[in-house]
Amino acid sequence: MTNDPSPETYQAFTDEMNHRQKVDTFFQNVFPQHMEAVKNKTTPRPITDADFECYEQLIDAYNYHCGQASDYSFKYFGSFVAECSHLQFYPEMTETVSNKMRE
Repeated sequence: MTNDPSPETYQAFTDEMNHRQKVDTFFQNVFPQHMEAVKNKTTPRPITDADFECYEQLIDAYNYHCGQASDYSFKYFGSFVAECSHLQFYPEMTETVSNKMRE
């Protein structure tokens, strides 16, 4: 970003801040149980093929329901990995997660 105080620069700044607030709110509302681990960078790493498949499905759902992932939203994708670790024990909840993302 430049130091140019033009209306275009101000609008770009405002748009970026609105986007970040929207992303923050989305992840806080959909995955509140994982936000502390995301903040502390302690989310688990995917270890099985099923974890990777689940992770890809959640990314696809995010891109479909929320728009293309941005550099800013990537910081929260650890919550997808954490969610997939839980879903391996409760696969019936996968649809519930998708519905929450859709809302």
